[in-house]
Amino acid sequence: MREKFGLPLIAVLMLGFIFAIFSSNSREGENPSPTPVESVFRILEHDHERATPGLILVYPIRPRVYLVTKEGNVAHEWNLKQIPLFKGQKVELFHVEPTEEGSIIATLKDVGIARISWDNELEWFVPGRFHHDCAVTSSGAVMALARDVASVDFGDRSGEVLADFVVTIGTDGTVLARKNLTQLVSALIPKESVTKAFEHVERFRGEQKAFGNDSPSDLLHTNSMELFEGPLAGAQGGGVLFSFRALDTVAVTDLKLRGVLWKYSGGLSQQHDASRTDSAEVLVFDNGRDRKRSRIITIDPATNEVSWEYDGGDSDRFFAHKRGGAQRLSKGNTLITISFPGELREVTADGDVVWRAETSKEVFGGSIYRALQLDFPELFLKRYSPE
Repeated sequence: MREKFGLPLIAVLMLGFIFAIFSSNSREGENPSPTPVESVFRILEHDHERATPGLILVYPIRPRVYLVTKEGNVAHEWNLKQIPLFKGQKVELFHVEPTEEGSIIATLKDVGIARISWDNELEWFVPGRFHHDCAVTSSGAVMALARDVASVDFGDRSGEVLADFVVTIGTDGTVLARKNLTQLVSALIPKESVTKAFEHVERFRGEQKAFGNDSPSDLLHTNSMELFEGPLAGAQGGGVLFSFRALDTVAVTDLKLRGVLWKYSGGLSQQHDASRTDSAEVLVFDNGRDRKRSRIITIDPATNEVSWEYDGGDSDRFFAHKRGGAQRLSKGNTLITISFPGELREVTADGDVVWRAETSKEVFGGSIYRALQLDFPELFLKRYSPE
């Protein structure tokens, strides 16, 4: 889940942060001096009264994950290139999900998915064409997106396409289940898209691009998946919220992935990062590829109407041609990830920017995949901040 980290994780993060700051070569009788920390943000705006205090988990495509204060200082870092299994490999990060024990679940594009401890030790690894997103269940299992060539029945015809799957992984790294998501939501896919997919596969049969990412055979291109608790769009006891980029659609299924309970298209254009808000609405980063302008919206599933929108206005407009993210914070503000060129904004419900940061091009290479904020009481931030 993406709304907040649980309290057990907060304790782990705080202990790690204290260690990072106070583990020094201090002598008896001297005050410990903070360990130098790397700055990865350039803070452009910060309204301390209205911004939501917390730590931010942020990561580029490069295989490094940072836990950062809102002043831009690194509290903790995971470096996947230091793990023997990944040395010498081309590893690209997609979503990173924290656990309550302080580990992270790292989705490695088309390579696999890994659980990595707070101390940067590999706890388990599952190889496969995993991509984009994952979530941790209440039992500690992981549900992750993967893709593979598979046959799908579309009713009037069937055949192989690049299908998306939801893979369930146990706490010890054992694969427990594998559900064909493309088959589950096949009724949402337009017939003309299915025809183009089969024509593409036939034209390039035997070649890698027949089932390539972003090709016509990639019928869903699912780019986010969130497990949620509470009612939403017909799922009374919780469910799963998906974003299907190729369909310009977000949709809800039940937790057991038995069928679609709700969907919304309504002017979305290659959107990302759909999530449930505390008010049982759907928050979406709408990339706006067709209009060359991005926006953040919330959708009321009861009416299928947009209940809130932020696009920066005329003076602060933005456009992410791919990726991007949005997270509703505890104060009601929204943290926005503009993946290109690598900007983070926190905005109020009225659209006021109360915190803005530009990521370091040296560290992030001009883009970030996504950022997640850990909310916790302001007292902790003041007590343990390097300032």
